[in-house]
Amino acid sequence: MKNIKTIFIIIIVCLTACKVKNGPVIEYDGNIRIEGFYKDGLKDSCWRYFEDGRQIREENYIMDTLNGKALTWYKSGQIHTEANFRNGKMVDVFKIWYPNGQLNSISNHDSNGIENGEYKIYHENGNLKQSGVVKNGSFHDTWTEYYENGQKESIKKYYNDLKTGEWVFFNEIGDTIRTEIYENDSLIRVKNY
Repeated sequence: MKNIKTIFIIIIVCLTACKVKNGPVIEYDGNIRIEGFYKDGLKDSCWRYFEDGRQIREENYIMDTLNGKALTWYKSGQIHTEANFRNGKMVDVFKIWYPNGQLNSISNHDSNGIENGEYKIYHENGNLKQSGVVKNGSFHDTWTEYYENGQKESIKKYYNDLKTGEWVFFNEIGDTIRTEIYENDSLIRVKNY
């Protein structure tokens, strides 16, 4: 008889734990911590996450898979990241901001979630820090780096992540200080000025 009661309790616990979630979900820790919606036990629609009463993340789901815009915020409320997802893969433009609100970087992703296209990184003062092209997730073509004052720091060339061709380095006032020649990722020659 004692074994039957134990088995019955285990069955009740399992049935309660295995219940498929459907409908809105709101979790609290004194403030709202999570807000979302389940459909057939899977995350569906917009999910919002909070810390100390402030929203820090927002993601959109279809059948437990990221689809649509995803955002994060700093504790100050300033936007931190913005991405777009399709079938769980990051697509289109991905942006990151500094805590002061200046854009940190912007990159592009194709429909397969692979980085492709122009890539830019900025200094915290808003000036361009680095720009170039990413092809199939690899550095490709010409990449230019800039000092915080806006002067070019270097011009580099890549082919599928491999260093190639002439790399030129400048000082903060724009004078050429060194060139390097690369072939198939190997340094061939250096010239200092």
